Amino acid sequence: MPRDRLTPALLSVLITGIIACGDRPAPTAAGPPRLDDQSWAFPLARSTSALRVLLLSDLNGPTTDALAGALAAAGFDVTVRPAPEYTWDATDPPLDEFTSVVHLNGVTFSVPLSLPSQVALVEFVRSGGGYVASQWNGLELFLGLVDAMADLMLQSYDGDYPLNCSNCDVTWTAEPLAAGHPVLSGVPDEFTFSAEAHDAGPLVEFDTQPSTVLMRSMGGGPAVIVREFGDGGVVSFSNAANGPPYVPRTLLDPNIQQLYVNAVRWASLSGRRALEILIDDIADLVDSGDLKQGQATALITKLEQISEKIENGQINAARNQLVAFINQVEGLIPVQLPAELGEPLIEVARVLIDRLDDG
Repeated sequence: MPRDRLTPALLSVLITGIIACGDRPAPTAAGPPRLDDQSWAFPLARSTSALRVLLLSDLNGPTTDALAGALAAAGFDVTVRPAPEYTWDATDPPLDEFTSVVHLNGVTFSVPLSLPSQVALVEFVRSGGGYVASQWNGLELFLGLVDAMADLMLQSYDGDYPLNCSNCDVTWTAEPLAAGHPVLSGVPDEFTFSAEAHDAGPLVEFDTQPSTVLMRSMGGGPAVIVREFGDGGVVSFSNAANGPPYVPRTLLDPNIQQLYVNAVRWASLSGRRALEILIDDIADLVDSGDLKQGQATALITKLEQISEKIENGQINAARNQLVAFINQVEGLIPVQLPAELGEPLIEVARVLIDRLDDG
């Protein structure tokens, strides 16, 4: 497949207007379009998962729908906030309804998120949420458009082939030391996909809580990057999915979809966040009449003990008690607790075990 480089001249053209494609409205002085309460709901039956994903869309259409479908098929509650992503103001919908945000920015990089939205995302992750992003976030960082959320920007912009290309076949290869990382679960050590746009820009360096490169693209640039920030997690990909002017297709690739699924699981659940979710969901089961108070108290007591052990650095003991918590929930299924209500609790506990093992 022919490879085109996204030169500064081409980027200048894109930034000044040609990127308006699909159904993306141009920015206007009147401000972003108003959304009614249901306009951002993804039309799938909601699962009972405790992992709730907000997908900020840059392009409404088959590729974004395919990613949302893959996340929903993995058992997540998915809400798609329609394009353009830069009109999301951190209230429509609010972040407190979610455990992670997937931010697509391949089309709309000419207009960054608002300052309040950037600040809200940083605080969301610092407090235990997950943020999964891709290019052209790095370009926005390079252009000085997202300084308020620099803590979530794991790579910048390069602009030179082979790290940067459009309408190209891209190969990602796992770092040898990344074997077994949860974000790479079920993904080949090396795979090639067809990209509408891509830029494996330089890794952003942090003085504390540094990033880790899990996969690299041809040319050696970082392709899959993770960072623990505050109590939350960040995952960044070097693809620029949905990026014009070529046909969107990156998000249709099954390996890319699996990486997004894994990224949401890993980034969403710090120890504190996971335990808060579990305790809240168990309390909800009591309120709905699906779990007896005594059973709930036993489960919550165990979670509080796990929290104390994590805070004290007793990771092995916390892990063992999480296994016991899973066994306890499994013992309630299906007679005392419906499987569709108990399995999400087990899912969150298993992801927390993965985080403890990884860190």
